[in-house]
Amino acid sequence: MTQYTHAGGIVYRRQHGRIHYLLVQARPNPEHWVLPKGHIEPGETPKAAARREIREETGVEAEIIAPLGVLQFNYQGEQVSSIIYLLAYRGETQPLERRQCRWEPFETAGALLTFPDTRTLLERAQTILQQGHSRA
Repeated sequence: MTQYTHAGGIVYRRQHGRIHYLLVQARPNPEHWVLPKGHIEPGETPKAAARREIREETGVEAEIIAPLGVLQFNYQGEQVSSIIYLLAYRGETQPLERRQCRWEPFETAGALLTFPDTRTLLERAQTILQQGHSRA
């Protein structure tokens, strides 16, 4: 079984009949748009960590629908293995972090995402939602 160090997700909601996805500015480089994610705390499940990180970074409450895949990369000398879930928007609260967030339709979100592997996961999310596996 893979040992994940991080968890996060692709959160979606429907607006005006279209699916929109939640993006967040990267902390180390505000020019980068990324998925909300972060460290899994000791004793925390990856699902709980994904929901907590999304809430802390964006103030969005979301429900996990399905796993989408894993992002693996090196960040400041640390090997990161982050499980990414598809989540449905359920509401908002006060974020703990002050980071710019935005909701964008698929085409715009894909163009804004900085890293190709996150775009691949966004495409997977779009396919799942278009096939009607979930309703928000």
